[in-house]
Amino acid sequence: MMLACDAERLEIRSSWIGFADPPHIAAELVLLKNEAAFQRHWSPANQVDMISSDLVQQVLISLSHPPIAELDLRLLGSSDAVREDDNYVWTDDYPAHRIHISFLDGRWISIETESQHIFMLPFSIRDWLKKSWETFDARLSVAIAALMPGKYLEKERLAGTR
Repeated sequence: MMLACDAERLEIRSSWIGFADPPHIAAELVLLKNEAAFQRHWSPANQVDMISSDLVQQVLISLSHPPIAELDLRLLGSSDAVREDDNYVWTDDYPAHRIHISFLDGRWISIETESQHIFMLPFSIRDWLKKSWETFDARLSVAIAALMPGKYLEKERLAGTR
C-alpha cells in the first residue's frame, strides 16, 4: 500500500459546464508535502492552508481496495439500499474531476470522473505501470471530497451529499 509520507504532490483539477451564468467554472487544488502535513493551495479562491496527511492517507487506502463493479453503500456503513434508478439521474450539466498524485520515487496515479451519478461514480484510474481500471468505490469519492475546502467546486456531489 502507498503511504501519505511517500506522496509529494496531489493535484485536483475540477470543472463544471452547464446552463448557468457563467456556463463554465473551473477550480484547482494543489496539495504539497510539508513535513508531516500537506499545504493546500486553492484557486481561484487564492487560499492556502494546511491539512493533515491522514486525509491523503485515506485516499491512498481507498485506492488500495480491489475495484468495485457497482455502487454498494454498505461499504460506507449505510444500511440504506440504493435502487438502481437512484444512481442514474440525468442532469444538463457536466462536472469533472481529474486527480493526479505524484510520489517521491517517481510513481504516480491519475484518477478521473465526469459522471453525473451519485458520488460521481465510476472513477477511471491509471498508474505509473500503465495499468488502468474502473471502480464504483464510494469510499474513494468521500476520501477525495475530504481533501477539498468547504465550498470547492462539486465537492457536495462527489461526497454524495447533493
